Amino acid sequence: MIVYPLWHVGHQNEAGEGGSHLLAEMKKPGVAGATYGLGLDRYDTTCGIRVYGNDGDALAYQAWSYSTADGRRQATVGLTSNRPADPADAVHALLDDAFCDQ
Repeated sequence: MIVYPLWHVGHQNEAGEGGSHLLAEMKKPGVAGATYGLGLDRYDTTCGIRVYGNDGDALAYQAWSYSTADGRRQATVGLTSNRPADPADAVHALLDDAFCDQ
């Protein structure tokens, strides 16, 4: 098992934001009309800022980490997975607050 703190998740996004060809390919959706590419998801915030990131889970814990394309702004959300409903709406609201509240 690999254990690391949430701040590390954000650093993974930061390290990948170098404008490389590989990163550009990772941002392309794998299927037309989808938002998920080769390891990166994209989310368009309510204020029009597009962010890229990923989510993952392990042993009753889930994390979402997203970054602006230039890497200047990042947000990571962590939850326990013992929840009664899909947290997508709540996570998107938190991402909107994080990226739109400048």
